[in-house]
Amino acid sequence: MFGKAKCKVCGDEVRLTLKHFSDKHKDIYDAEVAGKLKMSDFMRKYFD
Repeated sequence: MFGKAKCKVCGDEVRLTLKHFSDKHKDIYDAEVAGKLKMSDFMRKYFD
């Protein structure tokens, strides 16, 4: 099974990282999607 990742922005522990970001951090999510950031870079930048 997969573990939880800790969000560096708010400190929540989540399993569905993209859903968490699209729901709780919409402004950051929209900017990153528009910038076409790679998923691996996104995970390193925002999650432990």
